[in-house]
Amino acid sequence: MSKRNKQRGRNSQSAPMSQPRKGANLRDPAAAKILEAATLIEAEQFDGAIEILNPIVEAAPKRAEAVHLLGLAMVRQGYIQRGMAHMSRGIAFAPEAAWMRVNRAAIRQGQGEHTDAIKDLEAAVKIDPNVPSAWTNLTASYAITGDLDRAAEAAARAVELAPTNASALNSYGNTLTRQSRFAEAADAYARAIKQNPKMLSARVSRLQTLLKLDRMDDVQAEMDAIAAQMGGHIAKTQADKANEEHIGMAMASGIGDAVNPDAVLAMALDAIGLHEQAVEPALRAIESAPDDPYGWSALGVTYFRLGKHEESIEPLQRALEIRPKWAEIRGTLGNVLMAVGRHPESIIELERGVEDAPKMASLWASLGAAKRELRELEASEAAFAEADRLAPEGAKYGLSLALTQVRQKKLEEGWRNYERRWQTLAFLDQTRPHKHPRWDGSDLRGKKILVYAEQGVGDEIMFAGYLQALIDQGAAVFLELTNRLAALMQRSLPGIQVGVSQNPPLSAFSSPDFDWQIPGGALPSFLTPTFEDFRPRGAYLKADPAEVETLRARYKASAPGEAPPLVVGISLRSGNPTGGKRRSASLEQWAPILQTPGVRFVNLQYGECEQEIAEARAAFGADTVSYTHLTLPTIC
Repeated sequence: MSKRNKQRGRNSQSAPMSQPRKGANLRDPAAAKILEAATLIEAEQFDGAIEILNPIVEAAPKRAEAVHLLGLAMVRQGYIQRGMAHMSRGIAFAPEAAWMRVNRAAIRQGQGEHTDAIKDLEAAVKIDPNVPSAWTNLTASYAITGDLDRAAEAAARAVELAPTNASALNSYGNTLTRQSRFAEAADAYARAIKQNPKMLSARVSRLQTLLKLDRMDDVQAEMDAIAAQMGGHIAKTQADKANEEHIGMAMASGIGDAVNPDAVLAMALDAIGLHEQAVEPALRAIESAPDDPYGWSALGVTYFRLGKHEESIEPLQRALEIRPKWAEIRGTLGNVLMAVGRHPESIIELERGVEDAPKMASLWASLGAAKRELRELEASEAAFAEADRLAPEGAKYGLSLALTQVRQKKLEEGWRNYERRWQTLAFLDQTRPHKHPRWDGSDLRGKKILVYAEQGVGDEIMFAGYLQALIDQGAAVFLELTNRLAALMQRSLPGIQVGVSQNPPLSAFSSPDFDWQIPGGALPSFLTPTFEDFRPRGAYLKADPAEVETLRARYKASAPGEAPPLVVGISLRSGNPTGGKRRSASLEQWAPILQTPGVRFVNLQYGECEQEIAEARAAFGADTVSYTHLTLPTIC
């Protein structure tokens, strides 16, 4: 740490109390001078305070209040180490002075030393449980270290002691938001705004919770209030509701602490989905206050949202240089590095993150993902297990844990955790009410069983590989799946009946008197409970023979004297909203492959893709180079 760093000295998470509380032992003639110095510190007139306090400390080196306040003034000037030493000596001389511990904790919070700050604040509230600022500051440190339950308790206590204190109410709202208690959070923010209508951080945070609650009338009113307060204009739009967890937490933390209006505006614009518009105020924030971490974090997060992963790295690193223990931003940086394939660096960042905030489940989950990418599966499983232990509600990390266990051939544990996917938000819309019992592995001879598809097209195809095993057990199998796979499955598995997914789901079949029903993804737990149960089953998908001949003739056609080309089918991207990016490649990445001599590429991408093919032709000259052919898809 540098000997002198003004910005860090002033970047406290919470404002110190700066002065003795009523009842302090100030009956000697120096008492008035000490109170005068405290007032000067509050007014940021640090030189004047030091000038008053120095002779008092020289005359009475163990005068706790004077020693402590002298240290506080030095810290606020930027002399961190020397100032903290004085503050600590003051506490040693008066260990029962709660206000001193609150002051030191505030400085420690500003330095990102939340574990030590918590010790100070817990000691302070034990000495005097009626200090609202101590509870408010405890709320922040508990939340940043991932202890959300204790953060909620501390926030509630702060509001109980100071029900009209806007900062306490705002902090309470932040804690409720972190617990996904959005309706209560919106109410807390509204109460904070009522007490302080100009509290922009509360307005932006309330805006985020209202978007989560889909209360669009209130959203518009809050957006108008923010726009009026910032003196600018925020377009009427809904936020992107699929924001990454680390980013959401980091932005909430930043908005709650930042004082630079441009940084707050950037966060507000990003929060409501106007990512492009957030860049300019973030850059202005950096220009006006280059030592403020919030401008840098806002820029880095916004670039990440825009998919500009490489550009987001440096701003996030700069934010962490200024505020090294900002766990949410370190998690975001780790995820960015993972997204660009720099997995060893990602792991370094995430391991530091979990060291600073060991109770933050999302950091452990990101670490598990990074370890899995490097095939460090045991370490990945341990990290996912810790994330799942810290946040078991809704099985948020159970699915990732399951997939890692399956990759290690730990099928019993893997299938058990995989079943927890139905508790997650991502699977809620795939849950189907059925009057028929779910198959439990019982004898299927002479029974009718409905298997219904889940997840994406690739998953439907994969799990369809288990259907023959049900037929072999003597079952009459009914398969319900998406329309585009219906003909393929009926042709490939003539022993089953195929119906297209509809609503209600059983309306696809004229005789829905099933004995059992089961989602396709649950079949492996019964049919392959151990790794030894897997058996080679060969190809089970069968193309239409007539269509095969037609397409072969079309794609293998060549000019007289030329050899028939090698035909290669390609799919450019995944449509998966969560893991799609890492499963996709850009046209630029495909360029060297697409220009391979003697190869004809057939685009098998589903969805709208004509524009991409046109761009590839224009960019790579595919139409003018004789050995490269890009054909528009026949199954797109």
